[in-house]
Amino acid sequence: MWDPDYWQQCGRELMQANAAGNWRADRRQWFLGDWLAAGDEHISQRKLWNQATKITGYPGGTLKNFLWMAKAFPPSRRRDKVSWSHHREVAKFPPEDQDKLLDAAVGRRDGRVIGVKSLKLFRAEAKRYAKGKREVAEMLDYSKGQRPFVDRENYQLEMKFGYVDTQAFNFLFATEKEVHGEKTVGGMLRWLVNRSLKDLGWNEKAKGFLKSAGIPHKP
Repeated sequence: MWDPDYWQQCGRELMQANAAGNWRADRRQWFLGDWLAAGDEHISQRKLWNQATKITGYPGGTLKNFLWMAKAFPPSRRRDKVSWSHHREVAKFPPEDQDKLLDAAVGRRDGRVIGVKSLKLFRAEAKRYAKGKREVAEMLDYSKGQRPFVDRENYQLEMKFGYVDTQAFNFLFATEKEVHGEKTVGGMLRWLVNRSLKDLGWNEKAKGFLKSAGIPHKP
């Protein structure tokens, strides 16, 4: 049964524990987010923010951010070794991308954690990943319009090969059509090999991909 007095007391105890230094700084954000999520299920928004602001001393905007993050990352999906701020950097991604990036943030050797990427490096990688996703989406848009990628000589694919979802290529294969005597997808893949993948040392992987797809490689 919901007990508003108990909920408020929990908030006060969280702030006391935080003041006493009972956990590392970013734990406060998760704990307060979960506390706010519990209150959000039972009381009005106006009452929630009024009471939470009085108890914690944080402005409403900060508390709303804590709540949003708690909902975006339920406890089962949080990485204990990775900070709240790292989670915040990828909160707008779909869950599968969040998991991929957060897993990559943790360095491991022989199954043991040896370190976590700095927030600055992690932020840069998340931005690069987002850019790669946008460029794959652009490829899909061009495929739907049946415009041959082979004509886009100035197109720059600035992503690592591991970031390219092969499902995107499978979708392109399923929707390809003949355009001016050139298969759109086949031309695009050959273009990737010859112009992007080769320059970055990925040519052998790319040729293998083309061979498995039944598209001849043209050096």
